[in-house]
Amino acid sequence: MNEKTFYTDESVYKIGNMSYRLDSAPKHKLLKIYRRQKKNPDKMDPALITYVEENVEVWKAEAVVRGFRGLVDSLDQLIKEYIKVDKPKVVETRQRGDPDLSRKEQLSDICESGKIPYLSKSEARTALRNINAIDQEHKKPIRSYECDKCNWWHLTSLPIDKWKKQKKAK
Repeated sequence: MNEKTFYTDESVYKIGNMSYRLDSAPKHKLLKIYRRQKKNPDKMDPALITYVEENVEVWKAEAVVRGFRGLVDSLDQLIKEYIKVDKPKVVETRQRGDPDLSRKEQLSDICESGKIPYLSKSEARTALRNINAIDQEHKKPIRSYECDKCNWWHLTSLPIDKWKKQKKAK
């Protein structure tokens, strides 16, 4: 068991021979570890169990938005088997960027650009790879960027050199 008593998105967790920040760790691997630990309570990391249970609904919302059907199904099964999900709590009015906002609350605060917000550069790049793997004729995004309006990550089809020219022109 890890010495920490709780994990945050910034916590680093070792999975196999790789170390990940929890907010960018592969969700399917965290779910596998969660299931294994729930079945073997003597080897349980309570902090990881709590972290997964607190974030599973957010991960499901993100998976739905991104069209990751397999992950949605896995999360539904996990919720059904192990997790008692409470009704969402009413949230006090807070400002965007408030560190007390949960990931779920932040995800619901969509950027005024109308683009899909990604929680991290890593998640945006993963989405970019998934989109570019799809065979389609219309314009595809080519890079990710951190939005200066909402501080989330988005995808764009605008090349960096054109973006720099536009920025200089303003």
